[in-house]
Amino acid sequence: MAKNIKQNPKLFWKYVNQKSKTRESIPELNDDTKVATTDQEKTELLNEFFISTFTKEKVENIPEAKKRNFKSVLDNINIKGEDICKRLKNLNPNKSMGPDGIHPRILK
Repeated sequence: MAKNIKQNPKLFWKYVNQKSKTRESIPELNDDTKVATTDQEKTELLNEFFISTFTKEKVENIPEAKKRNFKSVLDNINIKGEDICKRLKNLNPNKSMGPDGIHPRILK
């Protein structure tokens, strides 16, 4: 693992996180009226708190965005195959996939 730390840092951090995790439960929660001891009671108490904290916004009061006029048009784009190959070779295979859903290991 120590030899591959530069090439695959995720493996190192996976090992570190496995060794450093402590499995503790959420302690008792209480508000002014009750104490929650079970997971179900804690969930309900937290839910009540978040419901009382956040408000539901009225969608009819949202302002509309101003329309913008763009003066220039992007109509001539030159993409070279060498540029694409260069970018693909520089992908980090240890990163997660992008919005296209394709993993960098496959693209590289």
